Amino acid sequence: MSQTFIAKTAAILALTTPVFAEINTVSYLSPVFDDADRLVRLHTVFPEIDAIYKEYASENHFPGYAYGIILDGKLVHFGCAGVMNRDKKNPVTPHSMFRIASMTKSFVAMAILKLRDEGKLRLDDPISLYIPEIQMNSLTEDAPIITIRDLLTHSSGLPYDDPWADRQLDITHAGFKALLKNGLSFSTPTGISYEYSSLGYALLGEIINKVTAISYEKYICRQYLATDRNE
Repeated sequence: MSQTFIAKTAAILALTTPVFAEINTVSYLSPVFDDADRLVRLHTVFPEIDAIYKEYASENHFPGYAYGIILDGKLVHFGCAGVMNRDKKNPVTPHSMFRIASMTKSFVAMAILKLRDEGKLRLDDPISLYIPEIQMNSLTEDAPIITIRDLLTHSSGLPYDDPWADRQLDITHAGFKALLKNGLSFSTPTGISYEYSSLGYALLGEIINKVTAISYEKYICRQYLATDRNE
């Protein structure tokens, strides 16, 4: 490879890198609605929405439930009924906290895309760039490398892991690292098929830890919940 070719390649990269960085840092615009009276019209269907929730909860024997409708970043309606605990009979209120389980994956994906937009990672980066413990992990020696995109789309080759993953909710960070060092199991080579993996999203959380230098929980709280996990 000639020095001239290397010099030209370096020059092209130097010119294009700022362009990519500029694209990555473009913020998404909030949706704009032309109907100024949409809240007034929305109020007319609140009773129907309440009835739908009440009927569904009754038919499915929910002990308690709560819901809310947000418009333009504001809570414009909420409803709740039932109890939080069948034994204690403490009623559900608008401030009751429920376990949302895998809905947290939406926060993980949103955080990864935000870091992508800020130019701090690329979706096609190999995950071993951020998690060196799994650098040699794959189903076969010639299997494609796992990328961040593969984890986001559940196409990394990791097997469906419920209910195993539900039993790991209290695992420590040190325990998680040890699990990775012991090696991962794969059901298919990377990129072959869709297979739901909670472990894959735990790996994305570890990437968020590495890129932001703070815990995943703290990052999510600061960026999207306007609070700090220690508060």
